Amino acid sequence: MLVDYQYDPVTGDLLSVTNVGQRRTMQDEVLQAKDKVSEDKYYALEDVALAANLSIQAFKTSIDAARAQLQAERQQTENELHNLENQDVDCGFLDFSCGDKKRAKSRGLDQIRDAIRQIDQAIVSFNEDAAAKLVEFDTQMTAQLAAKKAAIEADGQKAFSELDAQAGTFDQEMKRQESEPVVSNYYRSILGRDATKTELQSFYAEVASNGVVNVAALKAKLSDASAGSEFSARTTRMHRIRGEIESSLDAYLASDSQGRAAVLTSLGIDPSQAVSLTLSDIQKIKQFLDNQDLHFGESAIDSLMNLLAAKGIMPNRDDVATKLVLVDIFTGVINPFTNENSQLLVSLYSLQKVAALYGVSPSSLRLTYDDLLSIFTQAPSTRVLVHVGDVHYSVVTSVTQDQVTLLESNGDLVTIKKADFEKTWDGASLSTDAQLIPQSQAKIIPASEAQKITGGCFFLIPMIIGAISSIMGAIAGILAAIGGLIAQIGALIGNILVGFGQAIGGFMQAVGGFVHSIYLGVKFVAVSLFHGLTGLFASTLPQAIAGAGAKVTLGQAIFNTAIKIGTSYIVNKGLTALGVDPVYASILSSFVTGGIHGGFTSQGLDLGFSLADGLKGGLQIGAQ
Repeated sequence: MLVDYQYDPVTGDLLSVTNVGQRRTMQDEVLQAKDKVSEDKYYALEDVALAANLSIQAFKTSIDAARAQLQAERQQTENELHNLENQDVDCGFLDFSCGDKKRAKSRGLDQIRDAIRQIDQAIVSFNEDAAAKLVEFDTQMTAQLAAKKAAIEADGQKAFSELDAQAGTFDQEMKRQESEPVVSNYYRSILGRDATKTELQSFYAEVASNGVVNVAALKAKLSDASAGSEFSARTTRMHRIRGEIESSLDAYLASDSQGRAAVLTSLGIDPSQAVSLTLSDIQKIKQFLDNQDLHFGESAIDSLMNLLAAKGIMPNRDDVATKLVLVDIFTGVINPFTNENSQLLVSLYSLQKVAALYGVSPSSLRLTYDDLLSIFTQAPSTRVLVHVGDVHYSVVTSVTQDQVTLLESNGDLVTIKKADFEKTWDGASLSTDAQLIPQSQAKIIPASEAQKITGGCFFLIPMIIGAISSIMGAIAGILAAIGGLIAQIGALIGNILVGFGQAIGGFMQAVGGFVHSIYLGVKFVAVSLFHGLTGLFASTLPQAIAGAGAKVTLGQAIFNTAIKIGTSYIVNKGLTALGVDPVYASILSSFVTGGIHGGFTSQGLDLGFSLADGLKGGLQIGAQ
């Protein structure tokens, strides 16, 4: 069931209209949106936790890699010690420098052994500092993770609250739209007209508070027949118009042929085109008129009044109404065979004839939307009467590429999208601007056809307009907020990883002091051996100690591998799977290529290279 109508079982009065289908759709959409929020929140929390865990594991891996490298450097230095120990001093016959050579070897061995002791001390200090840094990093990461989780939970709750608020707003809008058919029903059946926008607005507060329209109170208000009430005034007007029509018919019937011809001519009717009427015919037509409600062809009468007003002509409304009905009676549109219980409808032919009686000569035309657009482009202040909804007339006041604005008989301006207008408009129109459209003669509606185009009833009630689009509009706003929540996850992970980089940077800077002291201690050995004992040892010492290579081995090699292993682990072990923004991946890669790595060269150590500066440089490179 799409729409449910509730009626009073005794009186048959319409009590309420409920758009069951759209309400159910809205509920389903809200539930689906909440499920989506819950799902996204779950994965967001999972991803942040995973990123934090990866960062901690990466930190541990970096520590292990650095420790392994220190051990490797110790082993390499120890190997050099063994190599030097196994080297024989070449003391030839009468070699008076033999003692000096042996003493130099002994000093070299002592210095290498001292370097090994420094490495051992560095390893001990390294382990102590690494343990402390790991605890510190873990504590910071745990705190940051808790903060991020709290933020995600808060955002998720905000999304839920917004969904509930949107659902509440939609419910109020639905109640408002559901009340319009009920209110309009009684305005139409009692007063014979549509409620204005202002009048409808007065019922919205009541509906918002009580959920339904107080039908009994509404009927009592509209049915007030006291002097000065609208109901009384409209009733009097209808009786006055109907009396004038019936008097004119009686006078016509009592006239001779010449008198009848004069009446027809005064209405712009060629006597030869008039139908023959008998007393019985007129009695049946009177019965039809007596059965009419207060609407009494209002959309036709007032549409013509609006068309004439646009030309500066303000005739008496009763006269216009009387003439419109008489023209249709005398030309056979309203006849003895017209269903006496049907609504009074006025033909397009009659509208054209009566307009001419007031000095306006419109044409009955079958127009297209492009024709309307052309007319209003050239004459923006003009008016065109149109036949819409099969039995309704309205007046077009403006046309654009996308929409049409109509002036209704109750005085409201209603704007309709082009597509919706074209669905209800059959092209039949009354316009004084035929000359503004091409081939207008071919678009003229013949009199015989214009007599068959009738209107005067109400337009269709625009019930629950755009309900589906309203739902999707509301949900779209929520999903956009959820999208913002999910978009934050990459940034949250990135922040954790930047935190990792900062922590490992500080850690490595502290360990750098050990490297520097080791490097300075060993440098003297290498320089001494290189400058004083080249002839003795040059062919046997490896590049790790001898020559220019001595200045890079313990300074650069100890940490290059550690940094590369640690950061490569982060870059290659899970970040892509987590969907981390490439900027953050680039930042992490820069730790290897542009930041921390540069701080552990021998030049960096000798110059007192700041790891904070290195990290900053790396971040800048990564962000480029």
